[in-house]
Amino acid sequence: MVFRTMTRHGRAVRRAALAAATAGLTAVGVVTLPLVAYADPAAPPVDAPVEPAIMAGVELLTPVTEVTAGSCTANFVFTSGDRVFIGSAAHCGTLGSATDLNGCTTESAPLGTPVIIRGADGTDYTGELAYSSWIAMQATGETDADLCELNDFALVAIDPADVSRVDSSVPVFGGPEGLDSDGVAPRERIYSYQNAADDNGLPVMRAKQGQNLREAAGGRSHIVSTTTPGFAGDSGSAYLDAEGRAFGLLSTIIEQDGQVFNGVTDLAMALDYAVANSDLGDVALMNGTTPFSLEDVPTEPLPDVPDESVPAPGETNPLLPVLSR
Repeated sequence: MVFRTMTRHGRAVRRAALAAATAGLTAVGVVTLPLVAYADPAAPPVDAPVEPAIMAGVELLTPVTEVTAGSCTANFVFTSGDRVFIGSAAHCGTLGSATDLNGCTTESAPLGTPVIIRGADGTDYTGELAYSSWIAMQATGETDADLCELNDFALVAIDPADVSRVDSSVPVFGGPEGLDSDGVAPRERIYSYQNAADDNGLPVMRAKQGQNLREAAGGRSHIVSTTTPGFAGDSGSAYLDAEGRAFGLLSTIIEQDGQVFNGVTDLAMALDYAVANSDLGDVALMNGTTPFSLEDVPTEPLPDVPDESVPAPGETNPLLPVLSR
C-alpha cells in the first residue's frame, strides 16, 4: 500500500507525518549518519545570505485569511530580465485541508502574497509570491491528472533592495551547473541540501546523497531515495544530478510497506510550464557562483533498495490523500 504526503512544514505534519515516516525508516534500516561536518565550498559571503536551502526555508504569510501556510525550504535562484526569484514548491502556499493535494482544485494564497525569507544570517527578508503552478493550472482550467498532481513549483520574487544579498550556489555541493532537461538515469547518484527536520528527534542530516530510482508520468516526477529522506519542512529543496545540474525540487513523502521515498518534481518541465503560463517572461535558472564539486564531500553509503520495493508510477499517481498539515 502506498501513502503519499506533501512535505511542507505545517502544524500537524510535524507530529503525524514525521511519526509515520520515521516508523518506515526503522523498518527498512536506512543508514543513519551523524551531523554533517563537510567543508562548505558554497558558503555565501556575509552580505549574501539569501541562498538555496536558506535556514528555516520560506514561509508564506496569509494575513487576510488568518492562515499561515507551511514553512518550506528554498531551492534554486532564477532570473527574468532584472527580476530575481528564489524557487519554492506550490503546495507551500496551500490554504486547503490535509487531504487537498490536487493543485488544480486546492485553494492557494494569491499571487502577491508577502513571503518571509529567513536568511542564513538570521535576518528576515520580504519577497512576494510571483508564480504558483497550482494557481496557473486553475487559471487555465487544467485537467491533466499528471499535471494536477505532480506539477508543484513556485517562484518568490526578491525585493530589488535585497538582490545584492542573493547567492545562487547550493550549500556544500556548489552549483547548479545548468538545468538537466534530458532526465535522470535510473540509479544515478543525486544530491540535495535540506534544512528542516532538525528539532523533531531526527538526526540532523542536511547535505544528502541518494539515487534516482524511477520516473513517473513521463519524467514529470522522480522517485528518489536519500540518506536520510526529506521530511516535513524540506519541501521545495533543490536536487542536483551527478553532473551538478539542477533537476528537481522536493514535493512529497512516499511511504510504501514501511519504506520511505521522496517524490521530486522535475524542474525543467515545471519551468517550461511556468514560462508558458505566466507573465514573468523568459524565466531562467541562475548557475551557482561556486562550481559543483564533490572534492570535499565523502561518498556516503546508500540504502539498498531492490527494484521490487520501489513504488511503481501507477501506484504513486494519482496521489492518495493523506497528511498535509
